[in-house]
Formats: sequence, C-alpha cells, structure tokens
Amino acid sequence: MRVPITTDTYEDRAETDSAWKDTLESIFWLTGVGALSLMLATGAPIGSIGDALTTIGRATGIVAATMMMVQLLVIARVPVIEHRLGHDRAALLHGRLGRIGFIVICVHVATLVLGYGARVNTGWWDQAWSFALHFGDEMTLAVIGFWLLIAVVATSLAAVRTRWKYERWHAVHMLTYITIAVSIPHQFVNGTTFSGYAFAATDTLARWYWAMMWTVSVGAFLVYRWLRPLWHLLRHRITVARVDRNSDGTISVWMTGRLLQRMHPRAGQFFMWRFLSRGMWTEAHPFSLSRSPRGDVLRITVKPVGDHTAAISDLLPGTKVMAEGPLGRFTAHHRRAHGTVLAGAGSGIAPMVAILEELDSSGPIVVFLRARDASEIPHLDEVRELARERGATLYLLEGRRSTGWLPQGQAATMTQLVPAIAASDVYVCGPEEWAKAVLDEARACGAPEEHLHREEFAW
Repeated sequence: MRVPITTDTYEDRAETDSAWKDTLESIFWLTGVGALSLMLATGAPIGSIGDALTTIGRATGIVAATMMMVQLLVIARVPVIEHRLGHDRAALLHGRLGRIGFIVICVHVATLVLGYGARVNTGWWDQAWSFALHFGDEMTLAVIGFWLLIAVVATSLAAVRTRWKYERWHAVHMLTYITIAVSIPHQFVNGTTFSGYAFAATDTLARWYWAMMWTVSVGAFLVYRWLRPLWHLLRHRITVARVDRNSDGTISVWMTGRLLQRMHPRAGQFFMWRFLSRGMWTEAHPFSLSRSPRGDVLRITVKPVGDHTAAISDLLPGTKVMAEGPLGRFTAHHRRAHGTVLAGAGSGIAPMVAILEELDSSGPIVVFLRARDASEIPHLDEVRELARERGATLYLLEGRRSTGWLPQGQAATMTQLVPAIAASDVYVCGPEEWAKAVLDEARACGAPEEHLHREEFAW
C-alpha cells in the first residue's frame, strides 16, 4: 500500500537536501583552504619575481590537485554524494572542474617554469626540459601526465566528441585517471609544502593532511567504482531471466537476483549495466528501471540506437550482469509538492512508467508521453492501466517536431493542461531540447525551480 506524503515531509526533505548540499560544498571548499593555509605556514616567499612566480605556481598546483580530488569524489558514485547531488549534477560538476582545473594546471606549469628560470637565470625552454629530465622520476611522470591531459582535453572538445562514438571517447577519457595517478608522487617528493622535511611541525602535519586527502578521494573512487560492483556481482548474482522484443521496437530485459532490495533501488533510478557476455562485457551503459522494483526482479527497457544496444536483443537467459548503482535522484522520494507531472519522450519514457507505478493517488497526476506515433511508445498499455488505477490524466503528444514542447499543430499552455502546475513536481526525461522546452514552459507557468526534476545521461 502506498502511503500519501504529507506537506511536512515535503518541507523536511527540502531542508535536509539543502543542508546536505551546503555541507558537501563547504567540505570541498575547506579542503582547498586547509591545504593553502598549510602552504603559507610552511613558507611562501615573494621577495623576488622568481620567488613570487614560484609561490603562485605552488598555490595553483594545490588548487588544481584539490579540484582533482573533488572530481574523483563526485564521480566515484559514493551514495551520500550521489543521493544528494544526483548523477547528472555530479557529472556536470566533474566536467566543470575538469575544464577549470586544466586552466589552473596550465598556470601552475607556466609560473613554475618561469619562476625557477628567473631564480637560476635560465630561459623557459631550458627550464622546461630541466623539469622533465633532471628533477627525478616523479617530476618526469608529472610532465608525461601533463601531456596526456592535453590529449584528453583535446578529444573532449565538442567538435571532436560529436564525431566519436561513446566507446572511443570513453577509452581516451580513461587517460584522465592515469594522469591523476602519475601526478601524485611529485607532490610529495618535489613539492616543498608536502615533502615532510620536518623543518617545522607544520611540515609533517601538511604531509599527513595531504596524504589523507588523497587517500579518501582515491580510496572512495576505487571502492565505489570497482570493488562495490564486484561485490554486487558476487552477492546478488543478477542474471538475465528473459528478453522481450516489444512492438514499438524497444527491448525489455528482465533480470533476477538475490536480495536485490538490499541494493535499495527506487523507481526512476538507473544502473550502469555490464552484461558479461562475449563482445559486451567490456562496456557498461546506463539504463533506467522501467518497472517499479519489487522482490528480486528488475526490468529495463532499451531502444536500439547503436551496436551495443542492438546486441542486447541477443542476450541469453542466464547471462550474468554486473550492476553499478542504483544511481540518481530522479525518484518520487524527492517530491516536494502535492501534485505530480511526468513528461517523457523516447527512451525517457521508461523511467516514467516505473515512477507512475510507485506514485500514490493522494494528489493530481498528469502524464505526457511524446512520440511521433502512439505505436512508438513503450509499455503504453501498462501506462494506460496505471493511469486508470491512479486517477492520472494521460496526454499522448503525437506528431512531428516543432520548436516547442508540443507537436506541430497543437497549441496549449501547461497551465491549461495542468491547472495545478504551480503546486506540482515536474519530472522530465527525454531529448535535451525537448526536455528544456518542457521545463521552460513549466517555469513560465509558475512551477518553482525546486519542483523541477531532470536527470540525463550526459557524456
């Protein structure tokens, strides 16, 4: 039985989420502030141009390294971070820090080369080669990492990514983690802040502080990105039960396992699924649950758009599955209003089916499903039955694309279709332009920003 959520519960959740986000953001900032404070305590001379440039180089190096740590943490899929930020926001923060961090690293390299060069009266070119060849193996590794980072940034440009398949881009992007790994040793050996020479008590404190920060960030990444999926594989023994080829062209994969409820999956969330069959085990792809999780049965619905998704239709019963998750905040658990609007298009319809199944009938529910034709909507019969049971209003938005969120030839405001829009949560999943149009329309009709929910699988 689904228990209606009270207004107090909505407010409590909003306050809790806000407090957690503020706490996480404060921790991220204080980590960098603490490291910079220790740098100043261990000495930061600025008496000459060379000293000033070197000090700037040390400070920017600390800032860049702190950004790397935060990048690892937000993309490590640590539950407390994942549930509070959401997967898409964490991924966006990861990318934003990467872009800003690259600029900071370039400043770090440039100022150190110029600063050291000014102190020993050598040109910048000779000093750059000196760093690469004469400052020890740790510095040589850091230089190699810098050039690897340039390659990653170059391939991450939009002009390149739009021409590459996800699998190829992802393989190159993995160099980022190699870059981080080879950059860590020189921070303890060549850097003056964390080398631990013990000229003062702060030297030892700085070294242990920095070692602890890297241990937490790298440890969280290894535990939650690698060890946890392996643990789920061994503990829950998820396997493919059957594969259905739906009339709309999508593929439904039913999976069973042991103690799946202990993974705490919720309708609307997704997993990174790795099917352990020949030709597929090397790749993990995100797919939302298309059915409210119950017992030891899970279902995903996939639209074949590439080689990997097309191959899913050939999966055999008994195929083992490695599941990383559940991920995301796109769930009814994060509702903040009395009413609910579900808007899905394309593959974004799948999580809407699961969320609708989980909703109670305590508030008005409106469902929008967008497709060129009703025959292309997955699980439409299920949605119609669920809408009848929940007393939901169902709109099938059929037709060709237009510049707005409605198909060509249809004109209406969201207020007309959803009278209680200002007191409703709006869940949107679908193509980027269409989802943005839906959210813009909801805002224009009075829906508060905190009532808008969207999660995407960006790369």
